[in-house]
Amino acid sequence: RDRVARAKTHPKPGCVCVVGEVVPDAMSAITAQADEVGAELWRLGHEIRLEAGANGWRVQTPALTASGLQPGMIGRYQPQNLALAVAACAAAGAVKDHSALAASIAKTRLPGRYEQFCVDGVQVIVDGAHNIESAEALRGTLESQDVASAVLLIGMLTGHDCREFVRVLAPIANAAVATPIDFHRSLPAEDLAVALADCSVPTTISRNSGEALDATIAKAKHENCPVLVTGSFYLA
Repeated sequence: RDRVARAKTHPKPGCVCVVGEVVPDAMSAITAQADEVGAELWRLGHEIRLEAGANGWRVQTPALTASGLQPGMIGRYQPQNLALAVAACAAAGAVKDHSALAASIAKTRLPGRYEQFCVDGVQVIVDGAHNIESAEALRGTLESQDVASAVLLIGMLTGHDCREFVRVLAPIANAAVATPIDFHRSLPAEDLAVALADCSVPTTISRNSGEALDATIAKAKHENCPVLVTGSFYLA
């Protein structure tokens, strides 16, 4: 419960608290706080319903139902994110035009979240995943997009478990280039290289992200696969 309070995500009196999928301990803390202050909870899978339809996703909340919704972003969690965004707008009374809602959802983008580019004839996928949960989500998205292998360009910040992060992505990594990030909390590239080597991923170290991008593009051409830039939004 203290963790919930510190994160400033605890329900407030007289407000609707929109909650996605969280671990049971967190949900218990949120529910207890909502009961204590008299806040209404809208939970994904309960008060918020998400269903797939022929023309897109359907979201039902206590305040409105919207259909034909298509997320503009790629990723297995995007439908759930869509549902929570719709619920939050509905709870705030901000939805005046359902067609505008659908259009906004379709054009929503987050820089660094599964963006795709073509650089020197090579597909480059950029995703700011930086912990084990986001690495697992990224791995699922890659599989859904039929990306079976890639050359990793990876940089991370201190405070994140690089070994577990690398372990999730290692099965699809033909090779990797570890790089420092131009940020004061950058994890040494040597630490990443050790983690990658422990997962049997052939790895080189670059001095900076620009040099690393050149190196990964060259390796990807040789391996005939995409480049995956990941590990931190700062790197992305």
